[in-house]
Amino acid sequence: MKLTDCKNGDRVTDMPLLVKSSAVAKARNGKDYMEAELTDGTSAVRAKCWDFDPSREFMPPAGTVHLFSGRFDEFNGVPQFIILTIKPTPPGQDDPAAFMPRAPRPAGEMLDEIRGVIREIRDEGIRGIVEKLVDDAVDAGGLITAPASQKLHHAEIGGLLHHITDTLRVARVLAEVYPWLDSDMLNAGVIIHDIGKLLELSISPAGLADDYTTEGRLLGHLVLGAQALQRAAVVCGVGGEKIMLLEHMIYAHHGFREFGSPVVPQTPEALALHLIDSLDAKMFQVADALANVKPGAFSAKIYALDNRQMYKTTNS
Repeated sequence: MKLTDCKNGDRVTDMPLLVKSSAVAKARNGKDYMEAELTDGTSAVRAKCWDFDPSREFMPPAGTVHLFSGRFDEFNGVPQFIILTIKPTPPGQDDPAAFMPRAPRPAGEMLDEIRGVIREIRDEGIRGIVEKLVDDAVDAGGLITAPASQKLHHAEIGGLLHHITDTLRVARVLAEVYPWLDSDMLNAGVIIHDIGKLLELSISPAGLADDYTTEGRLLGHLVLGAQALQRAAVVCGVGGEKIMLLEHMIYAHHGFREFGSPVVPQTPEALALHLIDSLDAKMFQVADALANVKPGAFSAKIYALDNRQMYKTTNS
């Protein structure tokens, strides 16, 4: 049985599931409970274990597979799984890789697409910097498998490559509609805007982000990405305004100060990058939320869309 087969009121025994995240929270009555996100590799469910004592009970860490028993329920229209028991998975059936969400295309194919766009960058200095940042990320072993986030969007093996290639495709169309945009600057910004996430996210043995690194918590991926850009610029011997403009794109791509950007987009390319990045992240989350929803029904609440629920049309 898969999670997609389970409906409100169903009970399951010893269902193997991967823990995407787990934490202790406090209920309104003051008692501790465990909240988790579990996946079978095709869909995920939010789970709770009530009256949980973290000092005596086992809390399964992110990136591990266990056998879960419990019942399926709903809270405010959102499906959830109430955990009753947790057991270890028998040897040979506990490989996290079998439960990992993955990007829909092979990593090599996506990387080739990115490198093809890099070759199209006419400005030699910008092209050299972007090429070095990508090559360094591949050589370090992170870019091929890295997710784009811990939870919100493209939280899958190869998710960062998935996010970059999809945003590059949107950028290509945007540059055709608005040919006065600097396509060199736009493509470069799209490729490197999240490069700092390779240092910000702590990747579990299973291949997903289970936490933030110390430098990720203290600095964040915007600062880490801008620092990586500066180092690459020094090695490539490139300076001047173009580096400042690329740095501005990294710092401004969240669009608003309240969303973490220290500055708002103030060049056409920085504004375009913010809009493309936001669009791709939101559309991924909509598609993910609707993936296992039956036509004529609403999705669970989507945090990044102000907790709205999306409707799946009957002709979907």
